Amino acid sequence: MSDIPRSTLLNLGSGRPSVQVLEAGDGAPLLFLHGAGGIAAWEGALPLLASKYHVYAPLLPGFGQSTGLECLEDQFDLFLHGFDVIEALGLDRPYVVGESLGGWMAAEMAAVRPKDIGRLALAAPVGLWRDEAPVVDLFGCMAHELAPFLFHDMTGPAAQQMLG
Repeated sequence: MSDIPRSTLLNLGSGRPSVQVLEAGDGAPLLFLHGAGGIAAWEGALPLLASKYHVYAPLLPGFGQSTGLECLEDQFDLFLHGFDVIEALGLDRPYVVGESLGGWMAAEMAAVRPKDIGRLALAAPVGLWRDEAPVVDLFGCMAHELAPFLFHDMTGPAAQQMLG
């Protein structure tokens, strides 16, 4: 496979989500779980990862052509959805890289079923769920409301862009 990504639609079964999957590269399988912004383009870390690994980048329900948002009742459904995607792709213990929201998902997946994850890399993960300190509702907030939860330094350019 080349470094130019192809997009496929993976159907998880009747009454279940369809998942748009971007993939490229050769090598060991690597599942890339994106952040709350989705995957705007095959750029940044994705081409770099695809130079060494066979990268599968599923778009989460509600992003791109992926469906099934109505099938997710809580965050645990989202974490289990990740395993459904791994199984449907026929991957055995893939490396998993998650960023932001995808980092939260990847960390929880590794905590729930560690034997199903090869290696784990997290980039700016939301964290793990704790009942005494629940994660803020990322999709129930406006961008300017999220900024304090995403940035330690509110004077930095990225934080200022969200506030502006």
